Amino acid sequence: MPTSLFITGASGYVGRRLLSLIDPATYRTIYCLTRSGLPSRQPEPEAKMHWVTGDLLDSAAYAGPLACCDAVVHLAALTGKHKAAAYFRVNTEGTRVLVDACRKAGVRNFLHVSTIAVKFRDQSRYYYAQSKKLGEEIVAQSDLRFTILRPTIVVGNRAPVLESLCRLARAPWIPLFGGGQVEVQPIYVDDLIHSILSILDEEMFENQTLDLGGPEVLSMEDMLIRLRRALGRKEARLVRIPVGLIRPFLALFEKLFLPIMPLTAGQLASFANDGTIESNPFFERLRPRMKSFDEALRLATTHE
Repeated sequence: MPTSLFITGASGYVGRRLLSLIDPATYRTIYCLTRSGLPSRQPEPEAKMHWVTGDLLDSAAYAGPLACCDAVVHLAALTGKHKAAAYFRVNTEGTRVLVDACRKAGVRNFLHVSTIAVKFRDQSRYYYAQSKKLGEEIVAQSDLRFTILRPTIVVGNRAPVLESLCRLARAPWIPLFGGGQVEVQPIYVDDLIHSILSILDEEMFENQTLDLGGPEVLSMEDMLIRLRRALGRKEARLVRIPVGLIRPFLALFEKLFLPIMPLTAGQLASFANDGTIESNPFFERLRPRMKSFDEALRLATTHE
């Protein structure tokens, strides 16, 4: 097990959940990189957690703390709705700068949390997936001891993707972009965190790439229907919308209305490509203890 950790994206959704479940007593020090400022509630001194404020691309801001660590958990990523250049700046170049900083600091163990979207066959205008794929290549071509983890849709209380899906499921009619028949394999956030902790505990830095999803494979249509039921809504009409029909219009509107658009042309890729995993021994070992989608939804609607 590593003795000291450096965690990027520590103030993000997965990062906050990781910090709430990790046992600080098992590490000498945990450095948490954030660019959004220190959290309002900081850990007690004995928690051994230290916050570092800085931009991922400015390695000078975190070179000192990084040199004190022997493992990195790279969670930082730009998601949501942004211009293409922003994704490549953070997700690709940010990863390049961090990997180079690790090499200079002598940090050898690198856990890179990516996304199942890098496997989408059609990534048209999906710059998030494109930039994350390039980030993976940087890690894989480095001389670090790495594991690349590709989680599927993350389900949990206030999970950003789940909140977006909830907005679709609450609508008077549910839009099924692409017909709703693509397959997805959502994972409960705590199951993702336990997988991260397992990799750290077992020092699974064996230069491998691992897909990680939940125990169930659902169609997009089934997932949205179950989600609507979990929200206590009555059945709604399903409207199937071809991706090829709507993508050009979304791409056009992005030029003027990107901040207020509920969905981008690139994000339609999640409705046009299967978001399922290729099974692997690590997933099969964890699978019996994973939450089903319905269990994850129940937990997501209660206080975690």
